[in-house]
Amino acid sequence: MTRESIHLDFLYDSIMFASEKGFPWGQVSQVMSTAEELLTGTKGKTLVEAVKLYQEQSIHLIERLGERNFQIYTEFVFSTFMTHFKLFQFVFNVNREELIPKVSRTVACPPSPVALREAKLDYIWEYEQEYNSIESKEKEKCEKWTKEQKKVAKQSAQSLASVREKLQTVESPLTKESVAEIIKDILGTSALATTERIKTSISQTMEDLELKLERTLIPRPQAMGPPPRFNQSALPQLPEAIRPAPVTCTKAPKPEKGRPKSRESTRSNKSTKSGQS
Repeated sequence: MTRESIHLDFLYDSIMFASEKGFPWGQVSQVMSTAEELLTGTKGKTLVEAVKLYQEQSIHLIERLGERNFQIYTEFVFSTFMTHFKLFQFVFNVNREELIPKVSRTVACPPSPVALREAKLDYIWEYEQEYNSIESKEKEKCEKWTKEQKKVAKQSAQSLASVREKLQTVESPLTKESVAEIIKDILGTSALATTERIKTSISQTMEDLELKLERTLIPRPQAMGPPPRFNQSALPQLPEAIRPAPVTCTKAPKPEKGRPKSRESTRSNKSTKSGQS
């Protein structure tokens, strides 16, 4: 690469020098040919041999350039090419040491290719990724609420244990005030435990429904068919204290056969018969 660039630079400099000095285009072409012969004809030779080569070229060069332009170009050749002759020879004759970097890298081979029949379309794969991310969220929420329920149950058990300890320390005979205080503590502890369980169940139900709604809102590809139905038995159930009573539909009783007619219907029948007669 360095040899080619220096070769082209010398030819370019010779052409630009001749054109800037006002040489005709025919003489500019002759200057480029002479510069090419100097570069190729002096490879591996001494400076004296290079000067003799230029003297041999001068016989025909002075006729084509004229005496004035020949002198101008000769000064250019000796101030550039002949002055740096050893550098030109070094570049064109001595091969540079090739610097090849050697870097070790660990290449991980890909796993065995998947069969084409097991491949998926990009939009189906994206849908499954979103669906699986929501399922992972549901698992995390389930673990969270399981821990929360255990925590609430533990707190309730501790509160009831403290009430039992308090009952054991009550002195007899019991008075009306002490019995009222005991009942108040028992009802308060039971109500607090029930409230915490209800709050936990409501929060869990709301979050589960939000995740299921988020899963439903994902646009399902038509190629995958209808979405699977939710298993209602898997939904968290509300505590019995706040669970609504089941609604039952009752039908109105049918009229019994042989029921006596009303007076109005009897009168209408009599009037109809008298009119016909």
